[in-house]
Amino acid sequence: MSRYLFLCFLILLLNYVNYVISIDAEANENERFGFFVIQNPHINKCIRPGLEPTYRPQFVDCDDDDDNIIWKISLNDGPVSFEMYKPDKKFGDKVCINYNTTLSTPIIDLCNDYSKFINNDDGQIVSAMNETLCFGKLESEEYKLGLNNCEIKDDQIWEIIPVVFDKKKIIEKKMRNKKMKIKNHL
Repeated sequence: MSRYLFLCFLILLLNYVNYVISIDAEANENERFGFFVIQNPHINKCIRPGLEPTYRPQFVDCDDDDDNIIWKISLNDGPVSFEMYKPDKKFGDKVCINYNTTLSTPIIDLCNDYSKFINNDDGQIVSAMNETLCFGKLESEEYKLGLNNCEIKDDQIWEIIPVVFDKKKIIEKKMRNKKMKIKNHL
């Protein structure tokens, strides 16, 4: 009996190690990533992707149960990309907040050179392609993210907050989703 339990434990441990190693296996060995929420403390909102590819990111309430407000961010020095943590299939595999130079606005699109931003000492997030433009509210639609001329304004001050994953909460959420799927099939 004890051999059986030990064998089961060993299999679970190997599966867990394999899972951890497989995360970002395609990433450069020298790159390190973390998971963060981009929050504006003055308006108490977070940034999430737009509803469709190439749409503008949006301001939403910072909800602990919303995985869409979590961004994968490089921990290396220099400009960073804000990559979606769990992109929907319609977005593709590796999508980021991009600077659309034609419209001079942020959009969600494939990660590339236009995905690079700088978090400056004033708490602003600035485009690496045009350092006079900062994340802020879109003038015409306050729930959408815009790239505005950098000024020290409340809607342009950001905190990049590390996400600490609660394993128990993740497991409960997965179980809840499985129950929902089972109910839908009945």
